[in-house]
Amino acid sequence: MSEFNNKRWLQPFEEHLAEQGYKAVTIKRRLSTCEQFLLFLQEKGLAIEQVVPPILDAFMQHQVQRYHQRNGHE
Repeated sequence: MSEFNNKRWLQPFEEHLAEQGYKAVTIKRRLSTCEQFLLFLQEKGLAIEQVVPPILDAFMQHQVQRYHQRNGHE
């Protein structure tokens, strides 16, 4: 999944958030999470169309692990 393909998903979401009145900092955070999710999918060799609840669960677990590693938790 290339940056170009990611923009396919991120640009409309960014526009939607702005139209809904979200502040720039909130939009930035949400886009960052989306980018991390798309990278996770890329690393797993999955297309966004293949996402099912267990994949979301795996991503959330991955994020928790990253948080613990960054913050010195075991």
